[in-house]
Amino acid sequence: QPDGNVVLAGQCASGITQSFCVARFTSTGDFDLSFGAGVGWVSIGFASVSEGARAVALQPDGKIVVAGQCNTLITTGWDFCFARLLPSGDLDTTFNALGTPGRVIAPRDANDTYNQYATSIVLQPDGKIVVAGYCSYTNAAIAHICSLRYEGNGAQSDIGFGSQGWATYGADQFATNTRAYSVALQPNGKIVVGGECSNRLCGVRFLGNGAIDGEFADNGLLLAESGSVTSEQVGAVALRADGAIHLAGWSNPVSGICNGAVVAAHSTGVLYGRFTPLFCSPLRAIALQPDGKVVTVAASSNVNADFVVIRRSGGEREFRECSLDVDGDGKVLAMTDALIHARIALGVSGNAVIGGITFAPQAARKTWAEIRTYLVTQCGMAIP
Repeated sequence: QPDGNVVLAGQCASGITQSFCVARFTSTGDFDLSFGAGVGWVSIGFASVSEGARAVALQPDGKIVVAGQCNTLITTGWDFCFARLLPSGDLDTTFNALGTPGRVIAPRDANDTYNQYATSIVLQPDGKIVVAGYCSYTNAAIAHICSLRYEGNGAQSDIGFGSQGWATYGADQFATNTRAYSVALQPNGKIVVGGECSNRLCGVRFLGNGAIDGEFADNGLLLAESGSVTSEQVGAVALRADGAIHLAGWSNPVSGICNGAVVAAHSTGVLYGRFTPLFCSPLRAIALQPDGKVVTVAASSNVNADFVVIRRSGGEREFRECSLDVDGDGKVLAMTDALIHARIALGVSGNAVIGGITFAPQAARKTWAEIRTYLVTQCGMAIP
């Protein structure tokens, strides 16, 4: 949270019954006793025998949305389920107010012919909720990617998204499992999901209306297999400000030595990089630092099953202190910084870029060599 508190969502068990659980910790790691009636955690039930949260998201107003799946007593299969909490930890009764206040059970169809397993969630700026995961026909082994978009008030699915709120991929394209494990929202409203497609690491992009984005990668599908593998999948997706997409996951080569893997693609879905750690470490989460470095988290398969954090250079996209203040005098001015930008954009190079410019005494960079080094190393610019 912006105040430094940390919200975790998962599953609690009591006997044979499992339920959603949400806990909040202070920045020191103690239970936040202002959350959940003085204990720091809450349990959320959906009249189910088995349920569990798999993802959590924070609204700008501090409300907490959690998503997962539940095996309800009123249906025969698994459904997407989600709930919204107030900052206090109480159920938000304005969410799905005319149904089950604070909670939503969302079967794929009225006949409950599908099992749905929610794995990830993202909130749109307009308040709508996007939940991604995978669906399969009840008792069928083959799954496909499915994503549900719900109205922000929890009253109903967004019928303008896909088919009655559901967007899917993989049912017709692959004969084996296709699942989404992570979802991210691009600034233009397009939705990127990462997962596995026929046992291969993949990403799929949907348009804002739930249709497959045919301009992304190969008709909407980014396959990033490393070669001869038995299985691959994406555990997490992260987006850069420049539109680049990072997919973190793992692969199991035929040789039997598993590897964590991160693949990077341009916003068009064209791959430009891949790395794999030199030990068996399925990557479960990824974050991109402001300076461009890539942080991943894994569970190692060594003797001790250690917790592993890996940080790597961001390569050509590792920007450290890039600013419009090119000369470093603490100001962004038209006749210095903006003029330098304009000249470079017009193809001017060498000392001519700073010709006629008077730099302030406190400027950190006053020569072309200093300015060029700064723009290349800190801003990632390609300058002759």
